[in-house]
Amino acid sequence: MSNEYKEWQKLCEEHHTARDAVNEALGPVNQKFSAFADGKPQTNPSIQELNRLDKAWKRWENVKRKMEEFIKKHCKAWKLKKHSG
Repeated sequence: MSNEYKEWQKLCEEHHTARDAVNEALGPVNQKFSAFADGKPQTNPSIQELNRLDKAWKRWENVKRKMEEFIKKHCKAWKLKKHSG
């Protein structure tokens, strides 16, 4: 297996883990905001819930940035696109 493939696989695993963390952190926040639609008393997410979501979101964004950098570095089609327009 090439080093590039191993690096890409690692990035994919990181992406999967980070995306799952966002979904997990989003659950309690979404649940509290969905109460608005049901006309229930407005319970805002706690600062801990929002911080957990923010941390997970930033980690996911960082992994996506690393994946984009990998693609720009290794993908010939990306390089052709860059030069053509």
